Amino acid sequence: MKIFLTACVACLPGAAFAASLSFVVSAEFDSYSNGTGSGLNTGIAFDAGDAFQISADETDTWTLGLSSSSEPTRTGNADGLTGFSNYVTSDLSALFGTLVGRIGDGNFFSIGTSFDGTAANAGVLSLFAWDSNSEDNSGDIRVTVTTPDGPDGVVPLPASLPLMLGALGLVGFIKRRFA
Repeated sequence: MKIFLTACVACLPGAAFAASLSFVVSAEFDSYSNGTGSGLNTGIAFDAGDAFQISADETDTWTLGLSSSSEPTRTGNADGLTGFSNYVTSDLSALFGTLVGRIGDGNFFSIGTSFDGTAANAGVLSLFAWDSNSEDNSGDIRVTVTTPDGPDGVVPLPASLPLMLGALGLVGFIKRRFA
């Protein structure tokens, strides 16, 4: 029985695996809007130095403003609007329409369709559509945030673990009952 239990424990997944959470960032409601927008509060708290990844579907698009026949379309994905200049603030210079993040009261950082990095400071992650005016925006971008140990350092429980532990209990019960 000891050999069986040792083999089962050896099959348990390690403690370091990723957790992913999905969000929908709205161009209108989660816009930076000249600093007046609050963005989408993900509720994910980071400590300085925590690693994380953010990805957005390249086919998801949002529209920032109305286009005229003499200018490029104002529709783009999380990488921003092509054909337009950067929107510049004291923290960041990025294309209009870029998916941008901010942790706590730290500096804004460009995410685009893919970001892999570490938290520069502690705080909760917020996501923004990088724009100066949200009133004429529409559409949204689906975003996935992945952390090595889950949000707030909580390691998620693998779905197979309760089944395996139940099976171990059943084997122990049968062994004791019929031994």
